[in-house]
Amino acid sequence: MKNETGIQPVDTKCLVLLDPVEEKTEGGIELPAGYIERQQMATTYATFVEAGDGAFSEWAKGPRPRPGDRVVVDKYCGVSLRAGKLEDRHRLIQDDEILAIIN
Repeated sequence: MKNETGIQPVDTKCLVLLDPVEEKTEGGIELPAGYIERQQMATTYATFVEAGDGAFSEWAKGPRPRPGDRVVVDKYCGVSLRAGKLEDRHRLIQDDEILAIIN
């Protein structure tokens, strides 16, 4: 996955793209915007986009995520970004807020 957002994470920060949340019920009823926003903040599955130069330097062992990897992140972590080319689902998080890589 190529980072086309124009955002370059620094130090231990990582840029992820959260999975989308449902905006309608199975019956077709549109959900309120506030509810959708809360659900998006609680999303824990994402696609890893890019990391800063200092990210993962303190990780002792194990794999490190690469661009395009599916990851699990902490609930309510990071800062939501909404500017320029960014989708509403981009979030800037700390490297230690990545809990797992999904194979």
